[in-house]
Amino acid sequence: MKKKKYIPLKDRDRRREVILKAMLSFYSLENIDGELHKGDVYSLPSNNISLIDYVNSYCHQIRYFFNTGKRYKKEGLYDEYYKNGQLNIEPYPYDGTLPLGGKEIDQRVLVDYYKQFYKDNKNSDSALEKLTKDVITLLSFEEFFIYLDSLGLNLEEENWYEKYLDEFFERYPEYTKIIQKFIIAAIYDSDLRFTVSNRKNKLKITWYIDQEFIFSNSDYERKEAVEVLFDSGLLMADLGEFHNKSAPKVIDQSLIWDGKLDFTSWNEEEVPKVCDAWRKGIFGKVTIKRGIKYISLDWDYPKSFRPYDLQEIRQNCRYRFNDVIEYEYYSHEQDDYIFRMIINGHGL
Repeated sequence: MKKKKYIPLKDRDRRREVILKAMLSFYSLENIDGELHKGDVYSLPSNNISLIDYVNSYCHQIRYFFNTGKRYKKEGLYDEYYKNGQLNIEPYPYDGTLPLGGKEIDQRVLVDYYKQFYKDNKNSDSALEKLTKDVITLLSFEEFFIYLDSLGLNLEEENWYEKYLDEFFERYPEYTKIIQKFIIAAIYDSDLRFTVSNRKNKLKITWYIDQEFIFSNSDYERKEAVEVLFDSGLLMADLGEFHNKSAPKVIDQSLIWDGKLDFTSWNEEEVPKVCDAWRKGIFGKVTIKRGIKYISLDWDYPKSFRPYDLQEIRQNCRYRFNDVIEYEYYSHEQDDYIFRMIINGHGL
C-alpha cells in the first residue's frame, strides 16, 4: 500500500483555505471579476481557461440537464502518457466551447427523480441542501477538479470533495443559497408551463417562468430574451401574421419570410422599429403583467392581424420558450436564433 505523504498541519490549514476560496470562486458569480480574490495567485488558473468559462459552463449544464434530461460526461479532456515508467495525466487546453466538452448521456430518470424529490421536500432545508450538493457534484465535479489542477492543487486524500463541499456550505450559506435558488428555478422553468387563449380579438399568453433570472446577468441572456419577446413584442411572430395590404407600415417587407414574420434573421434596422411601435401601442393595446413566477401578455390585436389557431400557437410558443429556458451562457459566437433576436431588438 502506498504511504500517504505527510503534510504539516500549518500547510494543511493553508491548503484548506485555498480550496475553500477556489470553491467560492468556482461556484459564485460574485467572484467573476476577481474582487474577492484580487491579487490572490490562487485565483489565476494556468491552463488558459478563465474563471468565467467554468462558471458559465456549470450554470449552463444545470439548466440543460433539467430541460433535456441529458448531461455531459467529461471524456477526452485528459492526455494520458507514460514518462520514465510512470503514468502522467494532463488536461487538454480549453477549446473555447461551452459547456466544456464531453459525451452526452441520457439521464431523464435521474432528472425525474430530482424533480420529484424537490416537490416532496421543498419545505425541508436539509433536503434542499442535499439536492443542491448532489446536483452540483454531478454536473461540475470534473470541471472543478480541472480548475484545482490549474491552480497547482493536487489532492490525494479520500473523499476530499465531499468534505470540502460540506465545509463550503457551512461557511458560505449566503452563496450556497443562491446556487440552491438557481437549481430550484431551473427545475421550475423546465416544466415549461404556459397557457394560451384567444377571445374577442384578444390574445392572452401566460408563461410560468421564474422572473428573478438568477445567474442571468450577461448582456444577452434569458432576461433579455423574455423582454424582447414580451415587452418589445417579438412574440407576435409566433402568434400569427399580418395581412399584407393592411399591415401597419412599420412591418417592412424585409421582415416577412415565406409569408410569416421573421425577427430572428439579422435585421438590426427594421426590428427595433417594430419594438418601438409595439411599446407605443401602434399594434393595439398591450398589457404586460409580472409576478415572481410568471409573465403574461394581453394583446388587443388589430384587424390586420390573423392569429394562428391555438394548437399552432401553443406549438410555436413551446419551441420558443424551450429555447429561452435553456439559454444560459451560450458561447455567443454561435449564430443562434435567440441571440439574433435579442440583438435585433436592441438595434444598431
